[in-house]
Amino acid sequence: MAQTKTGSPAVRAAAIAARAPMRAFDPADPNMTEKVPLRIPVDRVNAGNTGLVVGLNGVFYTIQRGKETPVPKAVAAIVRQSLEQDDRTLQYLESLPAAAAPVN
Repeated sequence: MAQTKTGSPAVRAAAIAARAPMRAFDPADPNMTEKVPLRIPVDRVNAGNTGLVVGLNGVFYTIQRGKETPVPKAVAAIVRQSLEQDDRTLQYLESLPAAAAPVN
């Protein structure tokens, strides 16, 4: 592997991990233990996109699209924030003049 000025990829990964340590799972944290129902809309553009993977504190959850799934409150909050940001991005892109729209 090629080395950069900051060191090998393993050294960089260790440095990043040291700056942002993961929280341990806390069984007393209601955001991690209380489950709430979550339904993610089906992706009508990409038919093969049947699931969404969400990571929180080193734990990954696969949430199937179109089905109501019980997930921890904190995971539901991450998904809702992401979907809201997607909506805001789409609104912004639609507000741009046609000349400024990206060309595919």
